[in-house]
Amino acid sequence: MRKIFAMLVLFTLCLGTGLTAAAAAPAGESWESLLEVTPKFSWYPRDEVRKLLEMKKTAYGQTLEEYRAQLLSAVTGGRAPTAKVKAEDFVLGRPWRDYYHLSLAEFCLYLSSGRKTFLENARLALSFLAAKNEQPEIEFWHDVYDAHLAEQGGFYRGGVPVVAGRHPAFRG
Repeated sequence: MRKIFAMLVLFTLCLGTGLTAAAAAPAGESWESLLEVTPKFSWYPRDEVRKLLEMKKTAYGQTLEEYRAQLLSAVTGGRAPTAKVKAEDFVLGRPWRDYYHLSLAEFCLYLSSGRKTFLENARLALSFLAAKNEQPEIEFWHDVYDAHLAEQGGFYRGGVPVVAGRHPAFRG
């Protein structure tokens, strides 16, 4: 009986410690996990993205804007975050995932707000991964950002102007 009780107590302690450790994960790590599934958010209506980000803010204890500010501070050498980011603000030598996660965070903010500045920031952050451009996920995001910029009358990668909101390759 004592052995069973001792095993039960030990099991409960191990399980409880594991759950506590998982719950104590820093908010940034939680946002990183969410950002990994960002492609499906591009199909959500803006209000749904806002609701999701609000719900995750409560769950993670940090807003996506705060997470973005942390990443931006890391990749700009501690400069205060501003709405529009310039290429000269970035520092080189940071881990590539910092630029990647900043790009995805900016894109989620674009999806929730419709502000083109966030989309441009996302594309700029991704441009610092030139050495990884051949990787499918980096190439995918370039194409997604280009499509969204084209939708807003921006420019396609390579400087090809978009006519009437559509890239020439997509005209019928």
